[in-house]
Amino acid sequence: MIRLWLSRVLLMAFVAGAAVIVVTLQVSDYFTDQAKQGHPTAQRAALDWYPRNAVARRIDGRRQLPSDMTSLSLDKAQPAVASFKQAVADSPLETRAMARLVSTLTLAGVTGSEIDQLAALADRMAPVKSQVQRQLLVAALAREENAQAVSHLARTLVGDPGSRDALFPVLQALWASDAGRSGITSLAQDPRPYRWWNGFLNYLSAQISTESTVDATGGNKLPILRELIAARSASSAWPLQAEERAIYIATLRREGLIDEAYLHWVNGLSKEALLRLGYIFDGGFNLPFDNSPGFGWQAKIAPQTGIIISRSETFGSSDDASLRVSFSGKRVPFRHVSQELALPPGGFRVRGRVRPDQLEGRIGVGLVFRCTLGTRMPAVQSEPWLGTGEWREFWFDVSVPPECRGQQLRLESLGKREVDHELRGTLWLDDLQIERFE
Repeated sequence: MIRLWLSRVLLMAFVAGAAVIVVTLQVSDYFTDQAKQGHPTAQRAALDWYPRNAVARRIDGRRQLPSDMTSLSLDKAQPAVASFKQAVADSPLETRAMARLVSTLTLAGVTGSEIDQLAALADRMAPVKSQVQRQLLVAALAREENAQAVSHLARTLVGDPGSRDALFPVLQALWASDAGRSGITSLAQDPRPYRWWNGFLNYLSAQISTESTVDATGGNKLPILRELIAARSASSAWPLQAEERAIYIATLRREGLIDEAYLHWVNGLSKEALLRLGYIFDGGFNLPFDNSPGFGWQAKIAPQTGIIISRSETFGSSDDASLRVSFSGKRVPFRHVSQELALPPGGFRVRGRVRPDQLEGRIGVGLVFRCTLGTRMPAVQSEPWLGTGEWREFWFDVSVPPECRGQQLRLESLGKREVDHELRGTLWLDDLQIERFE
């Protein structure tokens, strides 16, 4: 009987003790959550309830850091260092405290194998935890270990895409060092793990302006973007992708480097597409619309315009395809089929075949040639097309002056008044060519 009574007493004591521990931990965790949400002293309350709360200890250490970390001394850092060390001692899995300890000691000028080992451990345990990688990035930058900095920065962006605005300028600055350039070029061999990669290319493109890319000799410089695209083009691990190519071509065109943009675009064409190359690309509309910043056909239109653009076959089509544009009678200015050109100076004849099919309107539809870069030469256009008829040939001549470095050929509804764009019916177009003549 006594033994049974003692067993019950011990059991009740154990349950009561466990309950106290559970309540203690829960209350401590509650105050830790409050600290995470910004309460200035909640981490102290969490530690009062449970002194071995590693997360609260790490937050307490972070809040003991001075606001200005640029001239951090070990004396000023000591309270925070002590908290970070205690957090790691309380929980060896507290990688954020490890990384904070590494960055704080490094900024305070402390070096040594122990810090290196701690950094390697935190990196190995939390390879894509953004908070850890950001602190390791800070430490690597402080030690001017730029290749390591690139690696930590890349993984910070994986875990925290929202940090792009802050970290893309750092990544660009790292390019200035040999080690940083080597690290970024290594990423370019296979950027698939880094979803921010195309965003970085777009960022670089946005930083480029004509004033900053023209040097004293009159040449043009797009150093980082050009070298990264070259590295991507040479990669055997993962080939240059269409979106990357489009970013680069759009940048070159925007900066007036039409010839370079054209050559880069040509180098990315398939063997089938190369067979359609000339002063105008795929004038027979045999390939899908390109719709990229390159030099193929752009054919995009919103669904509510009442206009349908397609590649279709009709009697008389060459190679089983022609351009077909159908209008429903809405007053919508039609400017939605075009191709950018890279013609050299000289005289050219634009020719092709056209077939209007019950196409009704005031003026009609025509092809318009204009200069898009370097000069404001008057636009040149074909005859307007309306009515119904068989396939017929058309042509018109243009003269490209030396200062006209980029051009465009666009199918348009002609006229200046709103009513001029009210069209109904169909227009077929095929066998477009641009021929040079003296």
